Amino acid sequence: MKVVNRIKGNSGFTIIELAVVVMITSILASLAIVQFRKFRAKSYTVEAKITLANVYSLEKIFESSVNFYTNCLDFIDFKRAGTTNDFLYAIGFPNTIAAINDDIYNNADKNFFNANLCSQTLAPEENKSYFLSTVTGSKSANINDFALMAQFDELGTQESYVEKTYIATAGAMLPSGLFEVWKESVFTIDQSKRISEEKKGY
Repeated sequence: MKVVNRIKGNSGFTIIELAVVVMITSILASLAIVQFRKFRAKSYTVEAKITLANVYSLEKIFESSVNFYTNCLDFIDFKRAGTTNDFLYAIGFPNTIAAINDDIYNNADKNFFNANLCSQTLAPEENKSYFLSTVTGSKSANINDFALMAQFDELGTQESYVEKTYIATAGAMLPSGLFEVWKESVFTIDQSKRISEEKKGY
């Protein structure tokens, strides 16, 4: 009889207790999603660093042969290998107009590059001085979003050691956070191989 009473007295969980468990589980799940999306957005930045390192290497080879840096990606033979929809980051010099010193340019080894590919005073031009993102649905594929990089790129006149400088940029809008908020991500690299994270997209 006592056993029966004990079983009857076991009423299980109340609605409130179940609601608390569900609420705690939801909070933990939300935190996990936020951390996952932050980690995912951070992993995207590897593309920017690798691509900028490639630009640096090509600029270094080019400068050692012709004695100036350039915003013409054709001159340094920079290509985006792969199919469309492969690249999240836009890359290059989106706002710089070249102003290479005449003597430096005229004395350059024209056998090393095809001067017909870009002008000495190359203005920003898609697929010449920069490449846009190609990932479907990426906000960086829009030229207006690409402009977020424009405040960082730079190219000296190459007239002297002080002016032999450049800053190439990589920019994207990354989805991050619980509600997939799009955030600006910008990295730069200069002639000294300094990579800087100008805008954190996660």
